Amino acid sequence: MPIITISKARAKLDELVRQVAENHEPLVIQGKHSAAVLISEGDWNAMQETLHLLSVKGVAESIRKGKDTSLDQCATNPGWE
Repeated sequence: MPIITISKARAKLDELVRQVAENHEPLVIQGKHSAAVLISEGDWNAMQETLHLLSVKGVAESIRKGKDTSLDQCATNPGWE
């Protein structure tokens, strides 16, 4: 993950936000005493949704089970053609 100092990030924040949103590559912004990570809003929302789904009892197992199911084994909706 790329790292940039907070003073350099401040000078080109608009450009960094655009790059992170386009490339989906997080960026570490390093301050004197701590650091933060800049990620796109879309990536943040996707991570939050994943965390929520995995917190629901049984969802992780259902995903694993579904991943190992062939398309031929999946139930079909008789109304779909």
